[in-house]
Amino acid sequence: ERLRFIRGTEFQLSKEYTLDVYKLSSVVTQHDAKKAGAEVVKQVEHPLLSGLLYPGLQALDEEYLKVDAQFGGVGQRKIFTFAERYLPALGYAKRIHLMNPMVPGLTGGKMSSSEEESKIDLLDSPSVDVGEENPRCVVSGLVKYVPADQLLGRSVVVLCNLKPQKMRGIESQGMLLCASKEGQQRQVEPLDPPADSAPGERIYVEGYENGEPEGELAQWKGKNIVTKLGPVTCKTLQGGSIS
Repeated sequence: ERLRFIRGTEFQLSKEYTLDVYKLSSVVTQHDAKKAGAEVVKQVEHPLLSGLLYPGLQALDEEYLKVDAQFGGVGQRKIFTFAERYLPALGYAKRIHLMNPMVPGLTGGKMSSSEEESKIDLLDSPSVDVGEENPRCVVSGLVKYVPADQLLGRSVVVLCNLKPQKMRGIESQGMLLCASKEGQQRQVEPLDPPADSAPGERIYVEGYENGEPEGELAQWKGKNIVTKLGPVTCKTLQGGSIS
């Protein structure tokens, strides 16, 4: 009875909130906005405007939720400092901020930006349907090479007979096979199975159609990789390596 969930859209779409966003953007510098989000927004050479707006929106939420204090992980500390500085500039009260390195009792990957290696982009750990009862989680690290919208719903080639490995706190249950080409700018592209291939379709090396894979081992050399529908291909890269 004492717990209530509030959607952000219940107050963030009001004209008062929008006006405060404009007011905040008139007093906050680009430097301060970027610094405030440094531990929760992925830092890139050309950041999206949304990443610069985010710290201000979180700060304004304190006022519109009428909270006395905000609790968060240590990765939030720069946003808390930002809120303490800029909310009073709009005439609002400074709130109390509490921080904890980790919430005890929760399990799973630590998707916090407190550590550089834990910054995980969208689709960095997708669920992949390989024709089994449940999809597999595969940590790919492809998001810096392939746009997210080109991965969603795409047919891919997965090496399944690998021992699961923890990567950035997430258990990866396979490896996405890609072609790559080194150069001034590395190119990486997922392999494409033949059109109309079904999830779980077995892929084999020519001449070894009836072989059984060794446990947690897969090798090939000088032979085409095919399915019963035809060869596995790569859309644009030629003369690269597969890994």
